[in-house]
Amino acid sequence: MKIVYCANEATSRELLSHELPPGGHWVQVHAIDQFRQHRDADLFLDLENDDPGLPDYKAISPTIVLVNAVTTTLQSSGASTNVCRINAWPGMLIKPILEIATTEQHSRAALEHTLTALQWKYSIVPDIAGFVSARIISMIINEAYFALGEGVSGKENIDIAMKTGTNYPYGPFEWAKKIGLRRVHQLLFQMQKENDRYSIAPALLKELEQPA
Repeated sequence: MKIVYCANEATSRELLSHELPPGGHWVQVHAIDQFRQHRDADLFLDLENDDPGLPDYKAISPTIVLVNAVTTTLQSSGASTNVCRINAWPGMLIKPILEIATTEQHSRAALEHTLTALQWKYSIVPDIAGFVSARIISMIINEAYFALGEGVSGKENIDIAMKTGTNYPYGPFEWAKKIGLRRVHQLLFQMQKENDRYSIAPALLKELEQPA
């Protein structure tokens, strides 16, 4: 099988932790326009996309494209039917089970056939902003910023408390740094349109406004 992907160095390392079956091989391109040069591919992965909106992948249809679209949904973007979403936030692809969103209209059967042939473990979740894990992590980060803003404790102590108390691999501020606070804010902003319980912590907004 031929798997063509577009990703930066860090994301590439995470992706390549997933083995291919015998005879399979990876091909890396540096721009999604180069996908059209590999029409014999069995799967495309656009892991450079970082929301909002999705590029047009109709030119390489019907081959499935897994696109890093954590905030933008298939339904809201009007994506072509060969497109499915994958959670490729930093730290997510290294997990043994890939988190993927699709619909019956967006080639779910073809996607499952391809992933089964690749022998990759995956979980298909609803086509909602944030999948499941990104929503949960973003909520935890947001609550940590509420605690920080209220003077409950400092970042380091909150991180330590969460890791030792819940056995999380990272504390909320470590997650925010790893993922990127801008991405977390982008998802929370979308989620608060659904429910005001996702309202963004003032301390998070304040930090985001500070120059890098």
